[in-house]
Amino acid sequence: MDYTESIKKTKIYINEHLSDELTAENIAYEAGYSVFHFCRVFKEETGKSSLTQLNEIAEAVAPGSDGVVFLPYMSGERSPIWNPDAKGVFFGLDFSKTKGHMVRACMEGVALSLKHNLDVAEEAGAKAEV
Repeated sequence: MDYTESIKKTKIYINEHLSDELTAENIAYEAGYSVFHFCRVFKEETGKSSLTQLNEIAEAVAPGSDGVVFLPYMSGERSPIWNPDAKGVFFGLDFSKTKGHMVRACMEGVALSLKHNLDVAEEAGAKAEV
């Protein structure tokens, strides 16, 4: 079985265009929307919503967000989990955590969601280009 057939049997959503090329579409779309949601929430609080501001807030926190983990399943999850009932979760919060911890955890959660999809595609034989 070639990698095209293998990909089609995985849990990842792949769209075959008119060409012979396979492309992944809408991978972690809802996860990425989590960052937009934070922009909206922080605009209400701070009057600013730019991604630059969120990056500055996140940069103040070390990678790994001091143990705060965000699962970016705000409206279920598609590939590769395929669970419409999955929910977004912040884990590891305590009184020492700041908005920066949550913003960084959100960004890291989205990045890990994308990596999960790429790993599944590669396990199926696809060669992912980022």
